[in-house]
Amino acid sequence: NATLTSRFEEISKWPKELLERLFFKFSYHYLEFKQKGMLERFFSNVKLMRDRGVSFTVEVTPNDELMPYVDECIDYCVKEVGAKPHCTIARDESNPQVLPILTKLSKEEYYNFWSSKFESPLFEFKWKIFEVPRKEFCYAGNWSGFFFLGTGQLSQCNVSQVSYDIVRNDIVIMGMHGLLLAIFLIWRLRHMQNYAIVYVQTVQNGFNPNSRHLFLRN
Repeated sequence: NATLTSRFEEISKWPKELLERLFFKFSYHYLEFKQKGMLERFFSNVKLMRDRGVSFTVEVTPNDELMPYVDECIDYCVKEVGAKPHCTIARDESNPQVLPILTKLSKEEYYNFWSSKFESPLFEFKWKIFEVPRKEFCYAGNWSGFFFLGTGQLSQCNVSQVSYDIVRNDIVIMGMHGLLLAIFLIWRLRHMQNYAIVYVQTVQNGFNPNSRHLFLRN
């Protein structure tokens, strides 16, 4: 979420041809940043990446607690980067078989409030596909997963009912033909946040379907 200044300074030194192919989705946790005095650091790093030619979005995950502060949240972003942040949809992952919207509002109230405040095309797109069953092949089911630092559990996706304890067991990860060698405890371990493990298919000496790079991102 754009608070690791030293890492972004390191990335900013990469060659231009790499930076132009890079994209960051910056999670804009307004209330937390304000409480911890980190708003200036967050946007300083966002602007560093922008000025180096990196593509990015600034995204807010709606929650009921943010509603009284949403105008100042938006205004601060406009002041810093010249545009409103995008808005996504929060899911209640305590019910993985349904994944309802995480709110006490009705669906109509939720949509009317967040849509009118952010005017975000991302929000409108996600609203159209939210709770719509997908029948396409799921590449993420083969090539990605979610790792929970608090429990050591690895699962394929939010709705998967199968998980693996990678802390206590050396296992082959979900048919990936490779052993998970290490999980790096990234910053903010104390918050026990989720980190996505992203497998990227690579080509080395011709196509090799078993070759993967492992990245951790918050």
